[in-house]
Amino acid sequence: MRQTNGLYPVLLRHFGRLPLKVRHVLVGWTSPAYRIGTVAIIRDGPDRILLARHSYRSGWGLPGGMIGWREEPEETIVREIDEEIGLTVRVVGSALVRHRLKPRRVEFYYELWLDGCDADDAYPRSPEIEEVSWFDASDLPALERGDSKTISALEAVLGRSLVSPG
Repeated sequence: MRQTNGLYPVLLRHFGRLPLKVRHVLVGWTSPAYRIGTVAIIRDGPDRILLARHSYRSGWGLPGGMIGWREEPEETIVREIDEEIGLTVRVVGSALVRHRLKPRRVEFYYELWLDGCDADDAYPRSPEIEEVSWFDASDLPALERGDSKTISALEAVLGRSLVSPG
């Protein structure tokens, strides 16, 4: 509900007169902090998906990474997959955005297809990744995050319902 009288409009007018950098600092102090990450749904056919076992989590999961300074999410996911798994990929379609309250994070899920490389070229290239493997979407292993956000993103990309893995 919008307040049109009282102290609030006066404070907003004074706030608007502050230098932009000061306003950004004040908003930062009073707003929740979020991390922004990217998550890859890499496919090499209609039903095969690449999963990774991360060194800092248990179970299988979708690869991805955090957005760097001055980097767009679409650039991040392509870079992360090259650095961590050694694949050249291309983004297909628009990102699916999911919000997590715990931990406070916004995630961009991207559907990726191989671009000039083979499925067999996937291998761990980073200490963050212990193992990678291709799985049929109808027979996924227990996921490190067998939660509604990851499942709904997979279902949206695949265009069908999944039995909740894990």
